[in-house]
Amino acid sequence: MRNLFLVIFLSALSFCAFAQKDSSQVQPKEFQIHLEHPAKEIRYIMYEKDFLPIQGRLSEDKKSVIIQNYRSGSKVRIKVEYEDGTVDEFVRSPCYIDPVISYETTFPKRSNSSAVSIWTFTKSPIRT
Repeated sequence: MRNLFLVIFLSALSFCAFAQKDSSQVQPKEFQIHLEHPAKEIRYIMYEKDFLPIQGRLSEDKKSVIIQNYRSGSKVRIKVEYEDGTVDEFVRSPCYIDPVISYETTFPKRSNSSAVSIWTFTKSPIRT
């Protein structure tokens, strides 16, 4: 009886540990800070507390700053030059720094053949 309880307990424990690994696999590698206007260039990006520089770039639409290797929970100081020539320096707290979600890596792409078969299936006549 004692051995049975031990086996059940260890099985449940290993299952919980495995489930936690699966849920934590999706870790964003990039974060973004939204800007008020499209920017021309980033002058600097650094942590507010210790002034260490952070690697970053402008997004394709130039309305966001994309940050690599962000330490979560830290404030960030940014200085940008907007396309109209104005320069702005501001600090963003962690609640305004969003993860960049890539849909291509999150959701598998469907092949064209499956899309055609779904289309064919949905267009079949319904008999009553």
